[in-house]
Amino acid sequence: MTVTAAQIAKAARIAPRTKRFVLRDEYGFAYDGNRTEHVLAAIGSVHHTPDLDQATHIAARALYKCFTTGRMNIQLASDVRQRSPYQLCKMIAHIVNGVGADALLAYSVGPVADYWINEHRDEF
Repeated sequence: MTVTAAQIAKAARIAPRTKRFVLRDEYGFAYDGNRTEHVLAAIGSVHHTPDLDQATHIAARALYKCFTTGRMNIQLASDVRQRSPYQLCKMIAHIVNGVGADALLAYSVGPVADYWINEHRDEF
């Protein structure tokens, strides 16, 4: 099954023209971090996006890990930071479809964050 950016965005309540996205806890307090971190954390969390499948959550967590831990190519990191929330949904869909849901479930976050994303940076 192919995952689309529209499916991911709908689950995270992101519209195609969304510019501002703030992740809040159950009390309404905003989480630390920038917009990119908020989007990736929301999509990677089963609590915030329960309608998404496990492979999509793993892809979002891998992109988050790659972005926040210095594993990401510096040019790609700069590009990711500038992307809109909907464009981040497209990146996550590309990762799910590129790696494959079964492989994501088997490999989990580490290999995707550490290798796959940087190896395929020209595709984003």
